Amino acid sequence: MGFVRDVPGYPRYRYAGDGAKGEHHLVIKGVTLQDDGEYQCQVGPTSNASAIWVAANLTVLVSPGSISIGGLGDGEKLEVKAGQRLTLDCVVRDARPAPSVTWYRSGLRLDSALHEEKVFRSSQGRRWSVRSSLRLMPSSEDDERQYSCRALHPALEGSPTSLVASVVLSVLPLHEEKVFRSSQGRRWSVRSSLRLMPSSEDDERQYSCRALHPALEGSPTSLVASVVLSVLHPPRLPEILGYKTGEVLLEGERRLLTCMVDSGNPRPVVEWQRHGRPTGMVHDDPGWKATLTPSGGYFYNHQEGSHILNVTQEVTATQQEDSAVYECRVYNKLLTQPLSANVTLTVHYPPEDVTLYGPLTVAPGQVFSVICITSPANPPAEINWMIQGIQTNSVPIKVTEDMEGGWVTSSELTSDYMSLVNMSEVALACRSHNPASDWVVSESRVITLTKPPGRPLLTLEETDGFDNPGLAFEEASRDEGMGKEEDEKEEEQDAVKEGPESMLVMRAVAGRALRVECSSEGGNPAPDITLYMNREKIFANLTQTGKITKAQSQIEVKSTDKDSEVVCEVANPATTTPLRARITLVVLFPPLEAHGWVTPDTVEEGSKVILVCQTSLSFPASNITWHSKGDEIGSGLVVRSQAANGGTVTRYDSHMV
Repeated sequence: MGFVRDVPGYPRYRYAGDGAKGEHHLVIKGVTLQDDGEYQCQVGPTSNASAIWVAANLTVLVSPGSISIGGLGDGEKLEVKAGQRLTLDCVVRDARPAPSVTWYRSGLRLDSALHEEKVFRSSQGRRWSVRSSLRLMPSSEDDERQYSCRALHPALEGSPTSLVASVVLSVLPLHEEKVFRSSQGRRWSVRSSLRLMPSSEDDERQYSCRALHPALEGSPTSLVASVVLSVLHPPRLPEILGYKTGEVLLEGERRLLTCMVDSGNPRPVVEWQRHGRPTGMVHDDPGWKATLTPSGGYFYNHQEGSHILNVTQEVTATQQEDSAVYECRVYNKLLTQPLSANVTLTVHYPPEDVTLYGPLTVAPGQVFSVICITSPANPPAEINWMIQGIQTNSVPIKVTEDMEGGWVTSSELTSDYMSLVNMSEVALACRSHNPASDWVVSESRVITLTKPPGRPLLTLEETDGFDNPGLAFEEASRDEGMGKEEDEKEEEQDAVKEGPESMLVMRAVAGRALRVECSSEGGNPAPDITLYMNREKIFANLTQTGKITKAQSQIEVKSTDKDSEVVCEVANPATTTPLRARITLVVLFPPLEAHGWVTPDTVEEGSKVILVCQTSLSFPASNITWHSKGDEIGSGLVVRSQAANGGTVTRYDSHMV
């Protein structure tokens, strides 16, 4: 073609590219079949290099010009006899490169091994044609069946139209006629024998023979006899419609699973099973009438004249249906094993709830964690943590398979994720959801950072409101097991470790009512205060004002309460043992009576007598004096003896002349 970039003599050819850079691209405008062939790019030799070249082949695609089967028109009927060999020739003409052919029977593609192709030159230059031969042995099943061939060629790829030719077979049964004399003179009879090879398609098919005779031409009646074949054959493999394994159902969604069965003869029994167990649906209806089963969520339908039976099972997508296997089984007397088809359901469902595990209270500086676990879900649920109302996404999650199906998601939130400085409590929430639903489940928890309460202050006061000189403390308060702390922190630590206890001794008068009050300052959470008397719990009214927690009650002092203890216990989760304060009561009670007598009771003037005065028990011991005419008389012997409840009986013997 030369070195000139306009390519003289080839008006449709030109060179493209930058020649200075060594770019010499051949551009062909309006490609025709004449452009088909090999092209070479040649570089001449130089003083330093020999000549080089490279070749490229251009194949111009020309789509086929026509397609036909045996010269018949598209869709034309072709009459053939059953059992006789038939060859269908499909010819595709005038294409470049050579085309190929694929065959279809009733829309289903046939294996390429069933037909042969032969490529030959077209009468038009540089083009090719192909003949594909399909060999058949038609049977009654092929009657009214369509056979079609389709041209395959690169020029047709992506084309909105296709090159197809088809014929419809009309299969005539084979029969033989034999004429013989009638028993009635000068008449003839004929016997026509039709040889068949019945198939399942012939079941319930009617065959009829019609008498042909000149005397019958134009007659309003015809002479016809017919039979209906009952061909025993097993049913075909069932097919399940309405759901395909792998399809995702959302929880609550309903589906109808239809088992479609080519019925067979004798009529089959159709059964739905779930995980190998019957769902309750067993179809065995020899009448073949449309039936709706009133329960179980299934029904079947069969129309007269149809060989197809539809048996339907209704399912509702739930968590329990995930991975459920539904199987349609078909039984027939001609089958040694039932035919079956099955589907495995995939149900997506969210978790029903989440559960939190962990402490409700923690001490300052304590290392702890809270675990959130979801109920099973499919696909696995996600977990998000909220700390003080702020979402954090950095907490890792763990997914495990549940033994009963689905996936369980868990997440452990450690104290490292929380800032607890100067806080009394922290609010946590675990929120979970998955793509199966917009529903979010959550659980919240408030964790209290504990702080021990202050030491209890226990007081007893008379309720009459006046000062009683007999009511006083006998001993100063003392703290057992607790030193003098230098600051509040040491005080709290000692309180928790040693459980400080204050002890007092107090005098009280029997018969009086005492107001009991015990208070404690601080503590988180607020402490519980319990009052006891002689180890028996007494009812108290608990109040809280600011940081002060207070318990109040009232007791009545009895003479039998000598050495009784009133105890106040203060505790919250930060205390390992309760903090205690106790007061021991020293009960004062007077004698209830005094008796006096003289010994002897009758004396003469100048004789000695003994005046005796004795009290009932009292505490402390009573003092006794004798008086006569306003003056204390005599002196004597005082005898004191111990009695019940720590009391003392006092006796005073005075001698007189």
